[in-house]
Amino acid sequence: MAFEDVSSSQGRRGHPCMRAICDGCGRDEVFACLAGDSGRASKKVQQMGWAIVKGTLHCPACERKRKAGSMAKTGSRQVLAKKTTTPPPAKPGVRQPTREQRREIMGLLEVSYDPDAGRYKGTETDETVADVLGVMPGWVAEIREGFFGPSGGNEECEALAAEIVSFLTDARAQMMAQNAAIGKLGELTEQARGLAERLAKVEKAVGPRVMARAK
Repeated sequence: MAFEDVSSSQGRRGHPCMRAICDGCGRDEVFACLAGDSGRASKKVQQMGWAIVKGTLHCPACERKRKAGSMAKTGSRQVLAKKTTTPPPAKPGVRQPTREQRREIMGLLEVSYDPDAGRYKGTETDETVADVLGVMPGWVAEIREGFFGPSGGNEECEALAAEIVSFLTDARAQMMAQNAAIGKLGELTEQARGLAERLAKVEKAVGPRVMARAK
């Protein structure tokens, strides 16, 4: 980085000057600055468009060339990085049944599903159909919902549901009858307590000797 004091040759009287010399092309430029003040000189030339890079002084033209070259190198590195970067492996897609598997699922659903009742016959389910054919239960459910019916229940499920309803109805009736019996027992208990109180009053009124003779 080159600065020269040229106050005596080019500066006006009372105005010290320095010359900046480009380390790249040798271009020079005179500017007003105190001799020996390198810090102020560096700041002054940078305001004039010059650049100081790693201790070397660049005029505006050389600095533009340097930046252009640096950008070109950066772009080349980015392109190279993109070319050498291995793309991530593609995620496997969701498995789908083959045409033959779809045909087998449809055939077994035709004999095991009752579309009028909207349920499976007997104890069949999506899982049992899938187990017989060795396919995924989700495939069976998808085809069943699309062509036969939305419900995956069966006759056994309906029978169990009806039995549960009947059991709950009976249990509710038994509970109501028990509550009624408890209420009746409470009434009888109160009546017995009232009779006992009356007997105690009578015994007190007639005296123990009379009661003993009456017994």
